[in-house]
Amino acid sequence: MFYDYDCPNCGRIEVSHSIKDNLEECPNCKSKDIKIVVTGGQGFLLKGSGWAKDGYSK
Repeated sequence: MFYDYDCPNCGRIEVSHSIKDNLEECPNCKSKDIKIVVTGGQGFLLKGSGWAKDGYSK
């Protein structure tokens, strides 16, 4: 998974790691003051036919 973080030295960075991992420092400058960016609206959209809304579950 990719996650966005704000670093006071590097700005916004994108880091790939497992959801179980906790990023404790910036991988670039090693700052401990890194914060994850929580954004709304991220999800997934089921496209095409054959999903439950189209009667697949019947």
